[in-house]
Amino acid sequence: MAVSDDRRAMFGTDEPPLALERIELGPLSFLAGETAVRTIAWHGSELVRSIDYPIRDGEWGTFSTRTLEQAASRDAAGGYRYRRAFETEEGSVAGRFELAADAAGRLTLHLVLTIRRDVRLCRAGFTLLHPIAGLAGEKLTIVRPDGGTGETVFPLSIAPSQPATDIAGLRYAVGGSAVDIAMAGDRFEMEDQRNWTDASYKTYGITASFPFAFEAKAGECIEQTLTLGFSGAGRAGGSAEQAGLRLVRSTGERFPELALAVEAGWPTATALPPALAGLRRLVRLDLRQAPALAALGLPGGGAPVDLELIVGDDTAEIKRQLQGLAEALAALGVVPQHVMALPAAYLKSYQPDGKWPTGASPADASAAARRAFPQARIGGGALTNFTELNRCRPDPAGIDYLTHGTAAIVHAADDLSVFQTLEALPQIFASARAMAPDKPYRLGLTAIGARSNPYGAGLAKNPAGRRVTMTDADPRMGSLFGAAWLVGFAAATAGADIELLTLAAAGGPFGLTTGPQGPAPGLHVLRWLAAMQGQERLRPLGVPRDVHVVAVAAGQGGASALVANGSAVPQQVEWAGDARLAVLDAGAVRAAAAHPDWVERTLAERRGPLSLPPYAVAFVAFNSLPGGAS
Repeated sequence: MAVSDDRRAMFGTDEPPLALERIELGPLSFLAGETAVRTIAWHGSELVRSIDYPIRDGEWGTFSTRTLEQAASRDAAGGYRYRRAFETEEGSVAGRFELAADAAGRLTLHLVLTIRRDVRLCRAGFTLLHPIAGLAGEKLTIVRPDGGTGETVFPLSIAPSQPATDIAGLRYAVGGSAVDIAMAGDRFEMEDQRNWTDASYKTYGITASFPFAFEAKAGECIEQTLTLGFSGAGRAGGSAEQAGLRLVRSTGERFPELALAVEAGWPTATALPPALAGLRRLVRLDLRQAPALAALGLPGGGAPVDLELIVGDDTAEIKRQLQGLAEALAALGVVPQHVMALPAAYLKSYQPDGKWPTGASPADASAAARRAFPQARIGGGALTNFTELNRCRPDPAGIDYLTHGTAAIVHAADDLSVFQTLEALPQIFASARAMAPDKPYRLGLTAIGARSNPYGAGLAKNPAGRRVTMTDADPRMGSLFGAAWLVGFAAATAGADIELLTLAAAGGPFGLTTGPQGPAPGLHVLRWLAAMQGQERLRPLGVPRDVHVVAVAAGQGGASALVANGSAVPQQVEWAGDARLAVLDAGAVRAAAAHPDWVERTLAERRGPLSLPPYAVAFVAFNSLPGGAS
């Protein structure tokens, strides 16, 4: 297979992945790329997840940049230096970035941005990401601009507002390794990025107009410096050897029901496999416009239907809209089982201490929905991300279930960041569950791409099919990468007792019936997951870090599992016992697209270990539980 074909099968785009070089300077190590420094570790403990310098436009999109000049070198003492000159592709901002690091544990980064012509920006400058593993709930020392210090902790539950402000420096430790970070050139504050499924806390320079755009004038400069000092002996001892994959019965939890999202304006799929045709439809309608219900292809007496309704901001108007819809659906023979209604103003995001809408509230919309659809369960929450739910929490007494969606490319769109979002999901689920512990938890559309933009005027266009933030046209949805990410998301729901999971759409930008080489690899994943609905979940043990496993009990003491490699390097998975399996890798994408029953055709007896190429997915039917108790 040609490189371009292989890349398109794996990522859905010809754009090459972000290139990262591993730099090791004694106990200090990091991954260096053109636009970011990643996985900064001391004695093997990750202390800083990333430092980059995005330039965010007036709608919170990220300007693409092009490198004009770059150079990397090592000095006689073994230190490392890197410099880069660049400009935004549309030419409004020019920049210079410099990095210096040494084995003594000192890392310095310097950035100068020059505004060439007037431009609206929301942010421009350094952002630092701090990992959540080892830091959630742990001590944090904040250095103030006047030199004073304050003590706090990294939030354990996801904070809806900024957990730290007025920052000139930070000090904290992970596993016997510590970092002292000094910041110059701007005021900084921190937000809990787990709100957007980022697996990090983020510290960033703040403007006077934050979170709103500001006008940057031609000739202005933004200059910032970060100085990081690392210390400590690190964690004693090494990590335990993997004992091989084991599946154990321990939770009594069932795999959730699956749904397919439907929205006016999205084309409907013409060839859903029979296994998916009967899945619940989660239909979104904007009742500020007269919805063309017949064009949605709503299943009249087949698949069950749930509704997500965008309504007006006036209470009387909401009542008319919902009653009119109820009558129209009844005429079509459609009886929705779950209804979530939200005033349109709440599709946007508001800071907890900001100015909130003055019209009808979400509670008003829920009450009107209950009157219009008395036979349905009425939901509360958000039609966007967990962020908006966390900042506007419903009264559990007024709802029958809790809901929200997710998107993996709000802040970053590189491959590593997208898979890292899966680390934050268990904490999102736990934080949401705590809001309404006695109510069912039903997830709306959860995808790599963004369905809407609560933070700006609209979504980013992506005609070239690149890795960009805040777009609904992420090319990886239809690729092998997207299939592996679906497995990872499904695996991350373990233990959250989620009732409904919406991983894809019946058609449109989040549909799986079309990909760069035909039906998407994720369609096979969705079929396999559909067969797991309602089955007893099994807990995987002994799984390598970047491998994701979702498994349920099968007949006669066996198990059905999906095993995905969520990384760009091969992974080996070992287990004891026999199984039938099929491996979907980049070389098999074309054949899998040609045959809806490719998995069944390909399943063959095999004994571990299993070597999984980058982003490959294994479909596994275990004859008995590997290493577990049946």
